[in-house]
Amino acid sequence: QARVLTLNALSHLAKIHRMERRAFSQQEIYDFVSSLLPPGDASSKLESAIRRMLFDTHLLQREGKSWAPAHYIWDDFLTAWALAEDPIGADIVKAHLDDPAWTLLLEFYAGLEDVLPLVLILFNEATAYGNVESLLRAARWSVVAPEEVSWRKTLMKILAHTFSDTDTDRHVR
Repeated sequence: QARVLTLNALSHLAKIHRMERRAFSQQEIYDFVSSLLPPGDASSKLESAIRRMLFDTHLLQREGKSWAPAHYIWDDFLTAWALAEDPIGADIVKAHLDDPAWTLLLEFYAGLEDVLPLVLILFNEATAYGNVESLLRAARWSVVAPEEVSWRKTLMKILAHTFSDTDTDRHVR
């Protein structure tokens, strides 16, 4: 239970850090951890275990008097995890589809969540506007997406068509 709650806490903190660009005081972290705990006598042991995991695993690091995810990869992965669990996470991700700062986060998200609506946008950009970068992004997502995703065959068809089309620039092919 402590591991699950620690992951929930880390993903929540990372999401706020990424979205609001702010770090947390130790008291804010303590308050959030307390809000996750079930009522009862065992909650003090559980809270202690969560605090140890948060502060002793080096997933969070001190920035002056504040705490933040220790590395941008953890920040992106944990934020993607939080967005996959968030009912409006897909809308947030869609709003950042063309944001280069979200490239890694979007790849993590593609491994955690069904990204069919986003892939369809990328397919449209690739086929209607000749945006090969969108097609290559979908290809990168296909590597991390679950094997059973419905859009992988369509991606392969579009890739084959794009790269065998003699009208496509030779450098792009």
